[in-house]
Amino acid sequence: MTQDVVAEVKAFTNGLGADSAICANPVAATHQQAVDAVRKRGNVVLFGGLPKARPMTELNANRIHYDEIRVIGSFSYHPDYHGRALQLLDRGQIDPDMIITHTYRLDEVDEVFRTVAAGEALKVMVEIEQEGQAQP
Repeated sequence: MTQDVVAEVKAFTNGLGADSAICANPVAATHQQAVDAVRKRGNVVLFGGLPKARPMTELNANRIHYDEIRVIGSFSYHPDYHGRALQLLDRGQIDPDMIITHTYRLDEVDEVFRTVAAGEALKVMVEIEQEGQAQP
């Protein structure tokens, strides 16, 4: 299913646009979608890095300038964030089915890399068989 993300955000916000948009994926096209989806004086956070072989992105500089949109980069492997995320998942406050878009067995690791490189996945889980039981 293909959706026009910007149109969906605009419809949901009665044409205003989102206060903030976070790009937490390795897909350059989402950077411009985020700029288009935020309101005047909105924020765009580029959290997901792009592939080293294709690190460039295109943004509408006039939209950023005239609508005073802030575009910032964010990167962190801080352990507190991971622990908090695991707590939210454990408590059922985050539905993992909304985040984990693909699940593979360890012997399908080549397909994991293909899926991620193609930008088809949000988060991928690889199940490892351990003592007769599948473990994520």
